[in-house]
Amino acid sequence: MESDSHTTATPPEPLFRGEEVFSLISKLADKIVASGEISSDTVILSIANGGIDLGNLLRRLLEKLTGSQLSYGIVDTSFHRDDIGSRPIPIVAHPTDIPVSIDGKTLILVDDVIASGRTIRAAINEIFDLGRPEKILLAVLLDRGNRRLPFQPDFLADHIFVPPNSVLKVLIDEEDPSGHQIQLQSQ
Repeated sequence: MESDSHTTATPPEPLFRGEEVFSLISKLADKIVASGEISSDTVILSIANGGIDLGNLLRRLLEKLTGSQLSYGIVDTSFHRDDIGSRPIPIVAHPTDIPVSIDGKTLILVDDVIASGRTIRAAINEIFDLGRPEKILLAVLLDRGNRRLPFQPDFLADHIFVPPNSVLKVLIDEEDPSGHQIQLQSQ
């Protein structure tokens, strides 16, 4: 019998589902509101790809909690990554789209998971290519550790241990909160 030279990734293991995920997102929103940083000059910016659905849902929660209309945009980090050779630009890319001027504004940069800090560095580089905000605050759902760059979230829902050879996936179902899921998958 021949051995299979291809390794198969294990199926994703759900860590959190539905209301558990929504509870984490609500916790993050509550921390942002409690900080007093929400104003008419606040812009919510999601990091593509992982932060888009989370950022949009978080923006809606923040608007509900504060009664404020918040500007929203997407930041693409593809062309500012320092590891582009080992992590090519995704086939499905979301270009940077910020429909308002960011000059002098408070930006809340949203991502689902922080690990090394490389994505955050790339997002900040992209932002400063477009303007000069007054302040950038980082809101992250989960911190998996293993930081390589000195970035720490200003707002964090939770820390979680993830083995180095695993991927943490956050799936947000904007239509049905019971469809939210956070999965752990070994590579």
